[in-house]
Amino acid sequence: MNVALAHYHFGCRAGLIEAVLRRRVAPINEERVRLIRELQSRGRPYSIEGVLRASYEPMLRLLYEQPEFAKIVGLVYSSPDTQLRASFEALFAESGVLVADAIRPLLPDGLSPVQRLCRTMFLFATVVHTMTRFDDIRALSRSRRHAVPTLAQLLDELVAFGAAGIRAPPT
Repeated sequence: MNVALAHYHFGCRAGLIEAVLRRRVAPINEERVRLIRELQSRGRPYSIEGVLRASYEPMLRLLYEQPEFAKIVGLVYSSPDTQLRASFEALFAESGVLVADAIRPLLPDGLSPVQRLCRTMFLFATVVHTMTRFDDIRALSRSRRHAVPTLAQLLDELVAFGAAGIRAPPT
């Protein structure tokens, strides 16, 4: 792409990246928000698995539909550019807060504030890591002569892993 054209339309390289992220992330967040609100509108009790499934599925579907975009997410998430990372994280703010609020009452009693924060952050980090390293999952599957996991299989594993981590007793 012509650098001058990118600067004219987006102000800078980061502006172009933010526009691309906004275009792809906005529908994901809208779906995550809708799914979490639907889950909450049914009233309690809802399950950890239900919250995680509502949170993870839209993101993982994007991974399967547009695997190249997941690489962009990984680059931005690990970027040393703090402004770019902050812009990226702001795109997930509403859905992230809803997920955290939905999980909070499901956390085991006796967790310290640090344990509560860490468990919630680990849930998000797990799916971001999965998205950014999906090429490795595919390569390992092929090298071991296994089928690449389907969206449903990967979602089930992430939900089971996250739910087990949330339910783990305080240490």
